Amino acid sequence: MKALRSLFLLLPLLLLLSCGRKDPVVAEAFHQKLYLSELRQMLPDNLSAEDSVAMCEKLIDNWLTKQVVLNAAKQELSFRETSFKKEMKDYRENLIMNAYFDRITADTNLFQVSDNDVRQYMKRYSYHYAVEREIVKMNYIRLSLQSKLIPQVRDLFFDDNQRVSQKERLIQLCADSVEYFMDDDTWLYLDEICNELPAEFSNKMERNSAIQHFEVSDKDYCYLIVLLDYRTKHVKGDIEDELAMARAMLIQQKKDEYIKARIAELKKELE
Repeated sequence: MKALRSLFLLLPLLLLLSCGRKDPVVAEAFHQKLYLSELRQMLPDNLSAEDSVAMCEKLIDNWLTKQVVLNAAKQELSFRETSFKKEMKDYRENLIMNAYFDRITADTNLFQVSDNDVRQYMKRYSYHYAVEREIVKMNYIRLSLQSKLIPQVRDLFFDDNQRVSQKERLIQLCADSVEYFMDDDTWLYLDEICNELPAEFSNKMERNSAIQHFEVSDKDYCYLIVLLDYRTKHVKGDIEDELAMARAMLIQQKKDEYIKARIAELKKELE
């Protein structure tokens, strides 16, 4: 592992000098090799030299961790425990079936829903889109406390103008994160969010709609949070939202019926 770690010091040189030469090995563990070409494919575009080195170090460390765990698993687990042929077969078959269903329902003209259909559906089922809990719109990024990119990510993320104008850049940097969420339009349940974050966030948060910035941490992670909007409990959704959700449900019902009919036709071919 020490020999492999020393490669981190050579990465900038390798990245600059290896073009056109034999693909060098940048990490090796348990007879598995990680080549520079593979490492390059993992790197986001347009990173600075400093960011590239930090990202390379993180990617190589992740690769080594994976090899260590896989080797331990192979040593300790039986062949039966590591054979997933049935699961892989089932997973592949489900992927194929879902791809087929997507293909045969791709023509949206087959599943048009009229405004009258939507109104009748809402009336028949007393359809409401009512929020019974506190909801928020927010962006957040969870990084390891050891990440060298925290200062750069923080500067972009907490600048409200750059967070929007440099969103793609932020997403590239977030490849180093454990988890991130950057959707400005999605409402999230506040109680579920609080369960995933240190208590410090809930204690600091103000119940208003003004944009708020938070940086909180626990023993392992740094959390960067931008609270964009907040609504109190028992807020009924806008009529546009209700209509859109009802329409989406009706379209999905039509698709499900179409798929069932197609399956029935296919089964007749067996008779």
